[in-house]
Amino acid sequence: MCDFAIIEKDVLYWAHDRKIIDFDNYRQMYLQVLRTQCLKLTEEVGELAQAIYDNSEAAIVDAIGDSLVVMTSLVWALPDQCRETTRLLDLYKYAMGMEYESYPKAHLLLASALGETASAIIKNKPSCEIKRCLQRLMLFICACAHNNDLYVVDCYKAAYETIKNRKGKTTVDGNFIKEGD
Repeated sequence: MCDFAIIEKDVLYWAHDRKIIDFDNYRQMYLQVLRTQCLKLTEEVGELAQAIYDNSEAAIVDAIGDSLVVMTSLVWALPDQCRETTRLLDLYKYAMGMEYESYPKAHLLLASALGETASAIIKNKPSCEIKRCLQRLMLFICACAHNNDLYVVDCYKAAYETIKNRKGKTTVDGNFIKEGD
């Protein structure tokens, strides 16, 4: 678990340095971050489904890692009452405590969990409801990793190693666009 917590901290500082999230202006921007990161998460989970369909291990590792990077910012943006008790590490611990190996077709459930998460965010549901949706999504992401003989922590670390020196611009709504895109 320690490695996961270290990666999460590194990703949070990376996101802050690129102005995806702003520790000082949390209250002014949390809804904007939630919505922007929700759209980005939709893209990453779609890439995960495609990678599983293509049976491409490298693309699966990349998509799982990228999904976790986005979820890090998304979890950070949850309103105060849930943010104090929820970190990505907590969602990971939840998934590890479940029988995620019992979902051999987890990739088919990703869309449902993502849809529930997006709906909760867009409808501005209570943050603890969003947390429950994110727990379910994390469960299926962990199951997808397991079903492909991968470790979630390794995917998360690989994603961070890929992005840590990445340059680019962040739009006013918190969407990071890497150089060359």
